Amino acid sequence: KRQVSTQSTWVVVDAQGVEITKCVFEGDRGAYQDAIYLATSQATVLDNVIDRATRFGVLIVQATNGASYSNNVIESNTIRNASLDGIQIQGDANIIRYNTVFWSGVSGLRVCGMQRGTNFCAWPIAVTVDMATNNIVAYNTLYANPTNFFDENAEGINDFTQQFPAYNPIGIRDPAQVLSAVWVQAAPYTAVINAYVPLKVFGFWQMRSDLHIKLAVGSNDCFGAAPIPATGITETVVNPHGIAVLGPVSAAGVYRVCIKHRQDWEPTQTTISVGDADPNQIYYGAASCQAAIMTQNATMSFCGCYFQRGAASGGYTLPLDLPLAILTNGDEPILVQQGCCRGRTTLRQENVLQNRDGTVWGLCRL
Repeated sequence: KRQVSTQSTWVVVDAQGVEITKCVFEGDRGAYQDAIYLATSQATVLDNVIDRATRFGVLIVQATNGASYSNNVIESNTIRNASLDGIQIQGDANIIRYNTVFWSGVSGLRVCGMQRGTNFCAWPIAVTVDMATNNIVAYNTLYANPTNFFDENAEGINDFTQQFPAYNPIGIRDPAQVLSAVWVQAAPYTAVINAYVPLKVFGFWQMRSDLHIKLAVGSNDCFGAAPIPATGITETVVNPHGIAVLGPVSAAGVYRVCIKHRQDWEPTQTTISVGDADPNQIYYGAASCQAAIMTQNATMSFCGCYFQRGAASGGYTLPLDLPLAILTNGDEPILVQQGCCRGRTTLRQENVLQNRDGTVWGLCRL
């Protein structure tokens, strides 16, 4: 249900166990102070959209001396355009997770300490200033706020998937219509830590000869670059066959694929999830044979890979860095041999995929 506020505070909760879910709070700045004001415990604020709060999007307040407002859950909300903080926590032992906060005037998310004031915490005048402690703050996405996370207690409790400034374009950005999947998308969607990420690019933009591509530092926009060593490939030009190799990426995370055909980076609809090698996935979940070898060569001197689906009568010999997404597309019988797997005398490490009839893959060494 869409709710538009004309009050000084839209929702004040002082009873325990209240649930506020799937609401939209919106209005001009100045129409209300706080969207959700919690002077209680055990409340749940879940999956709401809050826009243009004059003061705070969500406030867990210590309304009186000695009050202990705890065990509230603030989860999976989208909060934007709050004049001060998107979320401010004065209480103890609350859970704040999976929220997205951006375009706040001061902080995306603040855990209060001993300071009182406009740029600190809005402790009620009659309350002795205390510290908010033992709150669990994890997996929130905070971006495009002057300060994304302000932990006045320095408890080190923040574990965010995104705490980066917003990408600042040089010129006019592309309209969303020319960044749809018809115009540009990339495969695969997963890769392995410390291995290259070969991408196959599809769409109209792929036909340009000067299309640059990179992995941004986070998943929200095109700010920065994914953690790639100085000897690696941070950005490159897509080749005439629509293939580009980036990496190796040195940390787990979700990274946005961005392209540049003029002066600004533009976000595609594709993100790459980078994680640990998984023996239950083809090529350990790596994006190419080359990447799979990189995940294993600390202990074994592998030099090739093979992939077979069904009773293929013949085979293909293909480059090591060819994106796996090309090899596994479709369901027809196929045999692919890469690198030293072409030879008959190589030693093969065979892996049979469960729940996939006739699918076998492995790595080779001389």
